[in-house]
Amino acid sequence: MAKRAIIDYHDGVSKLRHILFFTLIAMLSFGSSGCDKTKKKIPRLKCGKATRDRAGRELPPCGTDRLGTYRPRFGEQITSVTFSPNGRIIAAGGKDRLARFWDLMTGREVLTLGPHAGAVHAVDFSNDGRRFVTASTTIKLWDPRNGSLLKELKGHEGSILTVEFSHDGDLLVSSSWDGTAIIWDAITGRRSKRLKGHRGPLAGAVFSPDGKYVATAGVDKTVRLWSTRTGRQKRISRGYSSPISAIAYSPDGKSVAVGMKNGSSRVWDLTTGKKRPRLKGDQGMVTAMFFTGNSRTLATASKKDIILFWDMEDSALYHTEKKKLGGINALALSSDGRTLAIGLADDTVRIVDSQGFDESLRLTGYHNPVRAMEISPNNQFIASGSENKLIIAANKRAGAYYEVDAHDGEITALTFEPLGAEVVTAGRDNWVRFWSMKDSSLSREWPGPDLPLEDLDFSPDGLLMAGACMDGNIYIWDVAKEEIITTLVGHEEIVVGIRFSPDGSLIASASYDGTARVWNVEDGKEEIVIEGHQFAVTSVDWSADGDMLVTGSKDSTVRVWESDTGAEIYRLVGHPDAVYSVDFSPDGRTIGSGSWGEIRLWDAEHAQEILRLEGHEWPVFKVQFGAKSASLSSGSADSTVIIWNVERPKEK
Repeated sequence: MAKRAIIDYHDGVSKLRHILFFTLIAMLSFGSSGCDKTKKKIPRLKCGKATRDRAGRELPPCGTDRLGTYRPRFGEQITSVTFSPNGRIIAAGGKDRLARFWDLMTGREVLTLGPHAGAVHAVDFSNDGRRFVTASTTIKLWDPRNGSLLKELKGHEGSILTVEFSHDGDLLVSSSWDGTAIIWDAITGRRSKRLKGHRGPLAGAVFSPDGKYVATAGVDKTVRLWSTRTGRQKRISRGYSSPISAIAYSPDGKSVAVGMKNGSSRVWDLTTGKKRPRLKGDQGMVTAMFFTGNSRTLATASKKDIILFWDMEDSALYHTEKKKLGGINALALSSDGRTLAIGLADDTVRIVDSQGFDESLRLTGYHNPVRAMEISPNNQFIASGSENKLIIAANKRAGAYYEVDAHDGEITALTFEPLGAEVVTAGRDNWVRFWSMKDSSLSREWPGPDLPLEDLDFSPDGLLMAGACMDGNIYIWDVAKEEIITTLVGHEEIVVGIRFSPDGSLIASASYDGTARVWNVEDGKEEIVIEGHQFAVTSVDWSADGDMLVTGSKDSTVRVWESDTGAEIYRLVGHPDAVYSVDFSPDGRTIGSGSWGEIRLWDAEHAQEILRLEGHEWPVFKVQFGAKSASLSSGSADSTVIIWNVERPKEK
């Protein structure tokens, strides 16, 4: 039995002397060892002036670039499209409550207007290009040069379905679910005339080319012509076979065309007052239509992705264009007639040649939460997963940009192999796929477990790949043989994070069972169970030397542990919400953590917050430092990836 030294105090003075002596020794020892994490005050990092991203949008402080477009999660369909008068910009409105501008030369989004109170049903430019209008629950007039709101027009009692400028830009006309159309003074924003007469919602209201008349059509199966000056109904056309869903005025002012829910179209000849023969095609409800500039051709489109072209001389169908697009909601023809913009229900705008229908550009981006993101080993690319799309972008202002439909369902995890030649994805379809960085082609694939993988990581030598699974297990593959060689069993809930140790001998895992664990790769045995978080552990990472682990949790804390014992070294408190991602910088000086709408950087040696980054609107699911620790990338549920400058001064 071990003997213990016993100090016999004969008086209170001796006892007090001993206490003071050992207290002094303890203070000196801990003061010089660096174990007191709050002893030294670490200066906070500072951000320079706000800059703009590659699309010209203002970035938050410290931000250097942004990929994707922030979209509130309200729905995604493109409902309307229009060209700017000079043909350089395409604008679209959608059910995401936003109107967006793209530069047709670069395909980059250059301006976002909103969010509106509801879906943006219609958009239009004035002919001088100096004003832009959107229709939602109200009408908003904007300066398209800088995105400033000029006026908001209120008067309808229901959602506004269409809006357009008169040719001279002095007037606006809008149609609504409330069954009325309103003519507005586009300069003052005042209501000029309310056009009443239809029974039920309107399908549209359009100006005649000279601006003297407005044509309206509705579900009551009538088309009406109104005087712009007096607001009185001049003529009416009845007898349509189905509720009307689209309307267009011919450029020569001689006819009005309407499309119907039963898939047919009719043209009202204003010269004779009679309807021309019915235009019947097998295309489903007509959702969009336009006349060509010479009024000789009418194009009608439907959600069945069929566009029919009709000769107005004899009302004959002369061409059918049928492609798998995603459900046509809107059409717009450029002023020179050469380019057609197609707004689709899949939240994309396709730009095609109006003659050969060859697609020249697809305007899209991140449409859904960025749940997986990784920087390539050479620091040149950022790969991210948004819904089923793998998006690879150059980690610089200009460069390669690939977008791949990677899985039949959401991408749940991705990682680069150590040399950076391939990026690997896992999806809800339970497949693991390898994509070549040369041309984004699929190089190989294999089936995964029966439930989706939530995280992926390669061993440093690239010979093994580990996957964290929703079934609570961790699977290790022999990459060359494409087969599972080890299954790590022990977690009681889904495993959401895994990382190989720097030497590849261990794997750390994070689970919703509230624990992190360390596993031996060679024999698959559990080495350590790390307990202490109050709720699910969401993320885990190793320090560069392998001596420490950092974890993030839904209990809003970040904790640092000894990797060989699992003992807690310290905890970082400050996030107001769950912590979704943590990362050690490669130089070991900094820890990054992502929460709801914010990222915090912490000095790893002294356990102090040194920078707070705010710029995301939704949870930050992933943070990762660049290879030199000077940059940080973050992926968020707001559908964006932001690159930040987080360079720290060199240690003295």
